[in-house]
Amino acid sequence: MYIYNLANAVIDAHNRGVRVRVYLDKDQKEAQYSKSRYLTKQGITIHYSSNPYIMHHKFAVMDNEVVITGSYNWTASAGERNNENLLVIRDPPLASRYKQEFYRLWSEHYLSEEKLEAPAQELKPPKEQPQAEKVVYITKTGKKYHRLGCRYLRKSCIPISLTEAKRRGYTPCKVCKPPSYRES
Repeated sequence: MYIYNLANAVIDAHNRGVRVRVYLDKDQKEAQYSKSRYLTKQGITIHYSSNPYIMHHKFAVMDNEVVITGSYNWTASAGERNNENLLVIRDPPLASRYKQEFYRLWSEHYLSEEKLEAPAQELKPPKEQPQAEKVVYITKTGKKYHRLGCRYLRKSCIPISLTEAKRRGYTPCKVCKPPSYRES
């Protein structure tokens, strides 16, 4: 699949109401053939990696059960010329682990717009990084917050900061025992 078609498929899904988020290497913000600006103009939320090296993950999680991963770079060259592989795996527990990694990166390891516009030497991480906000998960209907993978998250799984969950009056699940008030 050509990357242009992939970008349009992502936009089509977004326009149908599918929750789409994209996490990219920071170099993709200005790369010549990157579709990041095109996606952003279409309303797709993008975070850029704060890793001073390369963000080399290549995966997607869909419908809480499908993982797409492999060496495939999701570029036109990958689809037309290169020898690359792409695996499609339907396995909800595996998808949950990939989602956990995605949410970790999404909430803890991204550059804000201000940092992206700073000179390159300022992009290096500080020697001591502040502790990142803990991410917990809520459902559309419940009043508890959970760890990723909790059985109560099968039908909906909405990431939220622990601080925000507490502010909204959510309490910790007694089954999965997420971080409690005392731990934060």
